[in-house]
Amino acid sequence: MMKHEFEKLVGMVVDPVCYDKIEYVYMTCNFFDDVSGKEQIADFYKRYDMNGIERLYREMKMKIEAFRKLESLEEAYKSLYEENKRLRRALERIKENLVDCGMWRGLSPSQKGEINMRKFEIPTKRMHIIISLSDYEKLQKIAEKKMTNVSNIIREILSNFLDYEEKCDK
Repeated sequence: MMKHEFEKLVGMVVDPVCYDKIEYVYMTCNFFDDVSGKEQIADFYKRYDMNGIERLYREMKMKIEAFRKLESLEEAYKSLYEENKRLRRALERIKENLVDCGMWRGLSPSQKGEINMRKFEIPTKRMHIIISLSDYEKLQKIAEKKMTNVSNIIREILSNFLDYEEKCDK
């Protein structure tokens, strides 16, 4: 609908800024139908003046913004859902395979002597993780804060590592 058409229907001149809002409401609000919408919005304007249009304008803007936020949240949810699935698959790959081999004595290249360590391995991947006792104690503190155990912390680290390795292979 053109501005002059609307002015003819209401019988008065309308400010261009007001007409922009009137047109926005006319085009976006499902309150006005396709067949006689021009007359309906003109009647609405005559009955409720610009205050009624402003109310519908604000409502339509809020609805559109709410739909945009909803779409954004749905996309974020989908993304988080896929990330969760990926992490669960990675965790399942190593969950049962991690073995805590207990204490292990090895040579320290920097200290030129024996050092006590903790050894973990994943036999199916032929992977060994050797952690110094001081690092093991740090992991124990982290595990206590997360209310879990060191094996689960190492599983999480390995899961992230295997995911990274998998991405690099692609």
